[in-house]
Amino acid sequence: MAKNEINRLHMGKLIAQYLNLEKPGPARTEVEKIFELSRQVDRLQREYDSDMSDGSRAFAERLYRRNAKLRSILSALNRALDHFAFSPQMYIPLMTAAGSPAPVDKATGWTVGLEGGHVAVSWKPQEMATFKSETYPAESIVKTLLELTEMGALSRIRQCFCGKWFYAESNKKEVCSDACRARKFNTNNPTYHQQHAKKLTKGKHAKTKKR
Repeated sequence: MAKNEINRLHMGKLIAQYLNLEKPGPARTEVEKIFELSRQVDRLQREYDSDMSDGSRAFAERLYRRNAKLRSILSALNRALDHFAFSPQMYIPLMTAAGSPAPVDKATGWTVGLEGGHVAVSWKPQEMATFKSETYPAESIVKTLLELTEMGALSRIRQCFCGKWFYAESNKKEVCSDACRARKFNTNNPTYHQQHAKKLTKGKHAKTKKR
């Protein structure tokens, strides 16, 4: 698995875990608002990418409507993001060229030492009392949501029909587990319902005969 895909997988699972575990409150409400607005931006981008321009007036009209909708969504999204703050931090990647962990500075928590690799910049979330979370800081979750949106991977965060959130490692995946895949198949399969009804009927007849 490529490094970028591993990063997306890690971030996607983090968001899913937050959505599954974080209790209702100001932090979750704000995160869900940003998540939904970001998904709307992502959907518009995907619609545009799949709608090849043919130079027609119809395409121009669709593009005009989408851009108008995009401006409205981005305006609301950026107003929500104004509540969050981040500070730039310079660090060195965690692994050495040999693949072993580089020394970590206890005071800052960042990797130090030239053997760590090339210098990089990270935007560190500043946790605020307004959005206290019980699981992960809301600021970190928002930052991860924005990064996934930028990567074009936000649509991989999905909600299974059982209600659980998960990150789809493949674009075809629609359920969180094999158990839910079987349940969904059985639910959508008319033959299963007929067989299940027959079993229930047979069970009732058997109980009646015993009496």
